[in-house]
Amino acid sequence: MYIHVPFCVRRCLYCDFITYAGQQAWLPAYVEAAIKEIHWLGSSTGKTDEPAQTVYFGGGTPSLLSVAQVKAILAAVESSFGLADNAEVTLEANPGTLTLDYLRELRASGVNRLSLGVQSFFDTELAQLGRIHTCEEALECILRARVAGFKNLSLDLIFG
Repeated sequence: MYIHVPFCVRRCLYCDFITYAGQQAWLPAYVEAAIKEIHWLGSSTGKTDEPAQTVYFGGGTPSLLSVAQVKAILAAVESSFGLADNAEVTLEANPGTLTLDYLRELRASGVNRLSLGVQSFFDTELAQLGRIHTCEEALECILRARVAGFKNLSLDLIFG
């Protein structure tokens, strides 16, 4: 299941996705609407014997969600469709938005794969792309993710 989170701190110059930069105040209403839609879809299609194997929070910048919001969405998926015990639950994240505490809580919430939008390891290219993090911050974020218990990481690299 793909769950789009269309909010960002700043819109990157290369982005073609539907996103709303600087509109994080809308996040609570968006999460509430997403949960209602998950429940509606679950009741419309019926729960099967095959629970969801994958949940992917994409964006935008899903790491702008609070851990409580992530948990609420995952609870809606679980109650509406079921969630396999070994489900892969991925959250896309901007390295400039992640603290160690957030990563630890996120990992404890059931997210077991992190997709980091590093894009480049060169600060000049990151600036050209309109990214909010530096190379050093990206490297530190990778280390923080490991310390927080993430064994499954992916890094998006698009430039350089």
